[in-house]
Order: sequence, then structure tokens, then C-alpha cells
Amino acid sequence: MKILEYMLCAIVSLVAFAIPSGAVAADNQYIETLRSGSYERRIDAMLHLGFAGNKAAFYYLVENLNSGRDREPAAPRHVRTRSVAAEALGRLRDDRAIAHLVARYGDEESPEVKRSILFALSFYRSAVTESVINAGLSSGDEGVLFEAIRTAALSGNASTAPRLREIAAQSPVERVRLAGAYALVALGDTVEKNTTLLEEGLKSRDPESRFWAAVYLGEVGRAGSLESLAKAREIENMEWVKREIDIAAVRLATTRKRQREREEDERLDRIMADRQKNESGADLPDRGEAR
Repeated sequence: MKILEYMLCAIVSLVAFAIPSGAVAADNQYIETLRSGSYERRIDAMLHLGFAGNKAAFYYLVENLNSGRDREPAAPRHVRTRSVAAEALGRLRDDRAIAHLVARYGDEESPEVKRSILFALSFYRSAVTESVINAGLSSGDEGVLFEAIRTAALSGNASTAPRLREIAAQSPVERVRLAGAYALVALGDTVEKNTTLLEEGLKSRDPESRFWAAVYLGEVGRAGSLESLAKAREIENMEWVKREIDIAAVRLATTRKRQREREEDERLDRIMADRQKNESGADLPDRGEAR
């Protein structure tokens, strides 16, 4: 029996450690690729290590973030390298990356890389990112502007609200106005007004605007918008927009269910607290009788 027990323990140990060991070996191979691999393999390695959150890649990613610094910075391969490195640094969620991303944004000419840097900064909440977000909110490139709005929404920093109000009210592009409204709701600024703007976006003649209105309503999670989504679904003629409306509706329905469950739990807690209070009072002698 002892031998059998030892064998079983050995088998369990092998199973338990086989997968982690394999994963470590694979990550080590990707690290080695960052040192000496070809351009294509380095791109693949950065993507993998970023999603894996492997911080051993940190300094290699910083090095690639500055690819082409000495020559041909605008060459497509260097632009792609800097873009992927920025996004990987974001996914690492290592605060040491913030300073490198902010510095790179100040030197960067490529809108593609600027978008990636803003995307990366959306993983962090730091006052240091404020200057980059504000620069993005003033960009003439629509892609950079969109990414800056999204990052502002996730930053929790209300200092960007005045600029976002301008965007939501004055941008000549409806999709941009909707993005601005979404960011303001996410930051808790003029929530009712901007939620209404998002719901109105579901009625737009532009299907892309309807799509984004549904996305944003799903993300901000205000259950009161369910009725607007249901009405929009009835007359929507684009399948890809319908799908996003359905996704948003499911998210809001789940939010409403959880909210009702929370309210019911709170109500029951109050009832139990009142009951315990009354029962405790009943056990005490009447003050008049005590005298």
C-alpha cells in the first residue's frame, strides 16, 4: 500500500507541475526571441508576453517602444514595433511603464503609435497620464481622439470633464459626440443628460453611430436604458448593430438583476436589524417597574 501511495503522489505532482513548467519554458523562449529574434517573431513574442503579463519582458518592451529612434523612425516596421510594445506595456499593468509611455508620446509622430500609447495608459490610474490624455483630446486625428476619450473615461480623473463636455456638445462628428457623452457618464459628470444623448444615438441615421451608442450604453451599465435598447432593436435593420444592442441589453439586464438582488438583501438586513432591536428591547425591564 505504501508503494501505491507514493506512486499516486508522484503522478499527482507530475500533473500539477507539468503545465506551469511548460508555460514557464514557453515564456522563456519568447524572452529569448525578444533578444535575438527576427522582426516578425519579436512582434509575436511581445503580443504573447503582454497578454501573459510577464514582467520579465519589461525592459525589452521599453527598448522596442523606442524602435527606430536613431534612424528611420517612420519606417512601417519601426512604427509597428513601437505600437505593439506600447500595448504590451499596458497589459503588464506595471506602474514603472507609465513614465516610459508618457515620454514616448511626447516624441512620437505616428498616430498609430500614439493610439497604442493611449490604449496602454488606459490600464493605469495615475495623475501622470493627464498631460497625455489632454494632448490626445486635442488631437486632429480622429483615431487618436477616440482613444484619448476612452482612456479619459477609464482614468477616473474628472479634470478632463470640461474638454469632454466641449466634445460631446460641439464635435461635428456624431460618433465623437457619443464617445464624449459616454466618457462623461463613466466619470459621473452630468450623467442624466449624457445618458439621454447616448439613447438618442440609437435613433441615428448612421448605423455606426447606433452601434457605438449601444456599446457605450452597455458599458456604462445604467439599467434605465433597457427600454430604449428594446425599442431600437425592434426597428434596427443592420444585423451587426442588432448584435451589439442584444449584448448591451444582456449586460444591462444583468446589472438590473444584481441591483434588485442587492436592494432585496439590504431590505432584509434592515428587517432583521429592526427585529433584533425590538427583541432586545422586549427583554429589558420596564423602567417604571424598576423604580
